[in-house]
Amino acid sequence: MGESKLSCDICGGKVVIQSGGKFGICENCGTKYTVERMREMLSVSGIETAKEKEDIERWKNMLSMYLSNFDFVAAENAVKKILEVSNGENNKDVQNLYKYLQVWKYIDIKHGVLTKYTGKADTVVIPSGVKVIEREAFRGNKYLKEIALPNSLKKIDDETFSECESLVSITIPRSVTKIGEGAFRGCSSLISVQLPSSVTRIGESAFRGCSSLKSIHIPDTVTSIGDYAFYGCSSLNTVQIPVGITKIGERTFSGCSNLINIQIPLGITTISDGAFSGCSGLMFLEIPNSVNFIGDGAFRSCSSITDIHMANSVTDIGQYAFCGCSNLQNVQISNGVSMIRSGVFASCSKLEDVFIPTSVRSIGNGAFAGTPFGRKQTDWVTALKCQWCGGSFSADGYCSRCGRKRNYTIESKAKGKIQTPKPPKM
Repeated sequence: MGESKLSCDICGGKVVIQSGGKFGICENCGTKYTVERMREMLSVSGIETAKEKEDIERWKNMLSMYLSNFDFVAAENAVKKILEVSNGENNKDVQNLYKYLQVWKYIDIKHGVLTKYTGKADTVVIPSGVKVIEREAFRGNKYLKEIALPNSLKKIDDETFSECESLVSITIPRSVTKIGEGAFRGCSSLISVQLPSSVTRIGESAFRGCSSLKSIHIPDTVTSIGDYAFYGCSSLNTVQIPVGITKIGERTFSGCSNLINIQIPLGITTISDGAFSGCSGLMFLEIPNSVNFIGDGAFRSCSSITDIHMANSVTDIGQYAFCGCSNLQNVQISNGVSMIRSGVFASCSKLEDVFIPTSVRSIGNGAFAGTPFGRKQTDWVTALKCQWCGGSFSADGYCSRCGRKRNYTIESKAKGKIQTPKPPKM
């Protein structure tokens, strides 16, 4: 319990600052004093001119009270008084604190929630005791280069550091469990991030547009990664998807043009629309035996992929899923697929071999447009004769005479070949 020379307004007794610095109390009559009232009493007490050691201790007690209440302006004034009275001697800790206060006085904190920072410092150390950094607290700060977060922090809210274009480095403590939506969106200078094992969720667009981000460690504790989370991270070259993830969201890694290799873990059931579109550096793709849905344009313009290994669990492939994979040569479509939708392999100009299983009932318009097969898709079907009865096939692949379905076996003048099992002998 710290003491001061404040006198009670009621009885003149000594006002004692209570432990924690939340209030003062007269030891004679018990009258309580708020922090604000004690500051008023200090301002007229003549303490400003005191030079004795007990004054230094009193100011330190007041400093502790101000810091516990995140009153950094008053804390700065208290530090100035301590340094003034002591002439700076034997107070290195106070001198160091003064440097922090030059930054902290531009931070608004209420009840452990950091609501806003308006300073221009390039390095910021958030004071201990902060539990939440509120939405957009640092948004658009163009001076911030490095920030350290306290172990008391639990949550980085939505858009907290968005558009901090100079931010290069951030230390995220183990206490944080959630990275909010758009938390680091547009932090174009951010190079690397290591998320602690306490994090379970990465929000939508959390790192969207972090074009300098080269690597990120995503711990296995993460069970949810939001849509667009790493959209446009054009420098990202390696990422490990945690085994607890069941869905790769819409455009999660779209535009990650330097991503060379990615392992899709067993347990993923859905690869959403555009999830890896524009990943032009991706060279090999293996889809595990848990995936059942591949969304529209999921791997569109992945121009370095040469082979696709598709597990039999896949039952639905969206439109234009592999469109523009200009180096793709070999594809084996899952036995569970019943429809090849429009444009799925359009502009795959080096396509050589495609295995279409007997489960396929129809092929959408332009599914193989721009491939080496050279003919319109309807011509592939209608030009063929039924192997059962010699009749002709209609555009939907059924024989007009016996009604049997054609299992597409198509060859053209080009090198390419689309193969399926031969029909059974009658």
